[in-house]
Amino acid sequence: MDAFCIPANMKTLTIKNVPDALYGSLTESARKNRRSLNSEAIVRLEQSVEPLEERERLERVRQFRESLPETLWLTDELLSESRAELVRRSERIVERIGKTAVAGRTRRPREDDRR
Repeated sequence: MDAFCIPANMKTLTIKNVPDALYGSLTESARKNRRSLNSEAIVRLEQSVEPLEERERLERVRQFRESLPETLWLTDELLSESRAELVRRSERIVERIGKTAVAGRTRRPREDDRR
């Protein structure tokens, strides 16, 4: 289908006496959303005419999220616990490396070791 061809089932709507403030807001919103003024008006009309569908969609998403195990959700508490565990493990590794270096068990690789 040609990009400039309007499907036969599409209707045309003319809106008269649009207040300047509303027109300005709609124009600015269209610019921010990188849409034409016409496309922005259609999107806004769809949002206001079909809010029930949106609420139903959001309710389905909420129900789906509630059905998932809690372990899938990353909370501040889980992040804090994970960070603390990472710090503990890092400190143990650094401690072991330090003891190894002090004991003289670390050495530079020799030519024999590289083969």
